[in-house]
Amino acid sequence: MNHTRGLLIDLEGIDGAGKTTVVEGLGQYLEPERFRVVHHKHLDEDGSAEVRRLHELIWPRSENALAELPSRSRVLLHAAWLVLLSEQVIAPLLAAGQIVVVDGWLHKMMARLAVDGYPEPYLRQIFAGVLQPSLVVLLDPGAELVWTRAAECGRRFGAVEMGKYGGYSELGRASFIDYQTRFVNRLRSLLDESGIPVFELREDLSVDATRKLVAAAIRERAAN
Repeated sequence: MNHTRGLLIDLEGIDGAGKTTVVEGLGQYLEPERFRVVHHKHLDEDGSAEVRRLHELIWPRSENALAELPSRSRVLLHAAWLVLLSEQVIAPLLAAGQIVVVDGWLHKMMARLAVDGYPEPYLRQIFAGVLQPSLVVLLDPGAELVWTRAAECGRRFGAVEMGKYGGYSELGRASFIDYQTRFVNRLRSLLDESGIPVFELREDLSVDATRKLVAAAIRERAAN
């Protein structure tokens, strides 16, 4: 395996597909000293003062400071966040030969905004400075199954996850399934156009079995 070249691995999928759960513990199936998870919505020790200031603006501890801003302003701030995270957090890790795993990244954000009505040429322009992943792992057991599974374990989806900006008259099971299905279809379209290798899992496997398959796909990509 080439230890001089880092890899950016992007786990994608609809809300509730299990991305975060799969990422937790994934490192046990990879080289621990080379494996690093970067959460795009929160940071531990990663990041400069600039990164932390922008993070605090977008995701404050006490309230949603972006809620009062016009929609276009929120989108631009999210684009600035991914660009800054690319340059100051992820790029140095890749230069050090790390395998960096992100839970949702560029194409998820673009697909979500495209479904919400933003034109794709505009999205490509404002997100142009974001690092492209070496491999996308797409988890898609289906929106209906995800909703049923969430209901069984008591999880409640938020308004955005149920299509708050999708023009639905009522938010609930039907809007979630329709919105998330539209989202993942747009996500697939963007990934097809990008030419980035995609490893897709549609089966509803156990967490451990999914981690093993994802780790195997990452090792294969790293070996090429």
